[in-house]
Amino acid sequence: DASGLAPSALPPARQAAIRQAFEAALRADGRPAPPWTLHFRAAGRSGIGANALALPAGHILLTDELAALLHDAPDVIVGVLAHELGHVRARHGLQ
Repeated sequence: DASGLAPSALPPARQAAIRQAFEAALRADGRPAPPWTLHFRAAGRSGIGANALALPAGHILLTDELAALLHDAPDVIVGVLAHELGHVRARHGLQ
């Protein structure tokens, strides 16, 4: 957050829908998932634009810009979040 991200302007209902779709996909997968927390932020002046990233301790960040870009592709957003969860699972943020 200190690197130029801004608070999310994504409506709470949209955030909840994304979170619920991801949780449903994880349940359908059947494998145990590592602990994770989804955060929504605007790219602000950070320059990361439409993006998602995994941080240590299971924090996954999705930018408003990516949610807007994929507004009509919820399955793609779930795929992006699953990719980021793969980074959490492999502990890439600690390497």
